Amino acid sequence: MCPFKGGMSSSRDVDNSDGLVSAGGVTDNEGRQHCRDEPKISGGRLKSITDYIPRCRRGYLTKKEIENYMTTLLRIVRRGSKICEELDIQCIVEILHRGAELFWTEPMLIELPFPDDGLIVVGDLHGYMIDLLLTMVECGSPTQRHYIFLGDYVDRGSHQIETFLFVLLMKLRWPDRVYMLRGNHETFELNANYQFFAACKRAFGSEDVYHVFGRLFDMMPVAAIFGDYFLCLHGGVSQWMTSRDNIRNLHRPTFMNQMKMLQCCLLADILWADPDLKQKSAFMPSERNTSYTFNAEGLECVLKALNVHTLLRGHQPFLRGYYENVPRKCYTVHTAPCSRDPLFAGAAFLCRREGNSYTVTARSHQVQPDWILVEKSMQAEKMLVDAFASEYLFASTEKDNCDHCAIRIPRTLTRKPRILSHLEIAEWVQTYAKQLVLDDDKYKSLAGKIGLVAKRYVLYFPVYYDILHLNGGTFRVWFSDEEKKLINTYYDDDVFNANVRYSIASSNTNLDISPRDVDVNATPYHKEPLILHMESAPSADMPVHECVEKMTISDSSKKRSFFEKIRRLFACICPNSNYSTDDNSGGGEENHRPVDSTSDFNLFDTTINFLI
Repeated sequence: MCPFKGGMSSSRDVDNSDGLVSAGGVTDNEGRQHCRDEPKISGGRLKSITDYIPRCRRGYLTKKEIENYMTTLLRIVRRGSKICEELDIQCIVEILHRGAELFWTEPMLIELPFPDDGLIVVGDLHGYMIDLLLTMVECGSPTQRHYIFLGDYVDRGSHQIETFLFVLLMKLRWPDRVYMLRGNHETFELNANYQFFAACKRAFGSEDVYHVFGRLFDMMPVAAIFGDYFLCLHGGVSQWMTSRDNIRNLHRPTFMNQMKMLQCCLLADILWADPDLKQKSAFMPSERNTSYTFNAEGLECVLKALNVHTLLRGHQPFLRGYYENVPRKCYTVHTAPCSRDPLFAGAAFLCRREGNSYTVTARSHQVQPDWILVEKSMQAEKMLVDAFASEYLFASTEKDNCDHCAIRIPRTLTRKPRILSHLEIAEWVQTYAKQLVLDDDKYKSLAGKIGLVAKRYVLYFPVYYDILHLNGGTFRVWFSDEEKKLINTYYDDDVFNANVRYSIASSNTNLDISPRDVDVNATPYHKEPLILHMESAPSADMPVHECVEKMTISDSSKKRSFFEKIRRLFACICPNSNYSTDDNSGGGEENHRPVDSTSDFNLFDTTINFLI
């Protein structure tokens, strides 16, 4: 019997009714910090935001309307005109509402046979319409190839709205041949204070349309599997991917306070995780301040658990636009070059099946001058006109009224955090795993070092969660010998299956099933892995940006509260440490080290910046 199970809950443990679980944000590649707080919108206006958005004329779009919108967007980028001059807000809302309805009919994990005509994998676009058009002209229309987009359609580029709407219209026109996944930039934490919010306000004179985009983003699928071979997603794999059901059952909309703790961790990894082949442990806390990085061993464990062979991902820019992270197992593609310098390139993948083998061909393109956009938009329009003759599958039922127009957007909708940061993880450990911390003598050597304490919290959170919610075993696909030893401190050694190193626990319901019970949703593994050939794969290439996007904390009171909790805990661990305090003294800062001073904040930021 676990001595800590009483009073614990396997559901999301911290539920803030207004969604303000954290005040985090991001630091972009240029080092600018962006608060995780909502854009400055008055409470009254946000409370009745639906009253300011035009209602849809009806609950569907016709084939002709979708095609006209696509050609209109091409004319807009070709002429350099403003989108509001060609499409009013009502048109934008109708497109977004039909897209949200379509995404709602799709599962969070799309599972399809591998298409006979091949699969085009498009990475990050970031508002660069030229790179989307270059890819389409090179690879063909959706009537010639199936398309999968890995996310990050917005932020940075000059055609953020146009790029996303164009891809969405392709999805509406060919719903069974175009698939769209969500990226980390399709979340409130990034695009609210990055560039997309400003782009919406600049284009339409108000922030109303931005909230409609946000509602659609919350409906988007996050992963896809083709032919039980390719796993496609934006960021990376997660140690909690023990079965496909874990991804299938992610809650929509993806508000943190409506999700279980491990679901939050899983979503953060899907959208944010990176491979790091140099790390010794299969999974380690990421320097992005959210999620966990993975090495080749961790990747292999997840691929086996999901019964797939190769991971195709985006999220990281490379000089050539693509990179072979793990031979035949993991490939990264970034369609928009990370710089408009001619030395950089973007790419897309063409995946094909030839008998029992699969090939992945990288189609690269260099940065092009602005005038090329005119030429490529004309070529794309001609190609699409020919493709419009194909059969049209209605993406939505013909109905008189729009269901989304009848929904009043709640006041706190855009304030709800979607992505779990390392601060929330550290706070969870501080709140629920306090006894485990007290039992660990290594924390005594960290007395007076708040940053290292918080770092250890995030590192050991996965095993702490296992101990508190399982009678031995793990929710994860992998655990270290040290973690197994820690679990055995509280449970018998015989609870582990010696023949299976990874867990087969399922998060299908309450994330509390014992790993000794077989997960009926886990599929068998490949007996003989198929051959994957990467044409012209670079032997070595490094990520272009050393300064990656990071979650950060801008609210000083949030830090003070967290520091105070650690200080009080260390008063129990080490009564004579620098962090001890006398609760009965009635004093203030003079009775303990002033950890909320400016110098201590700087120390916390610089020492373990990836935690906050």
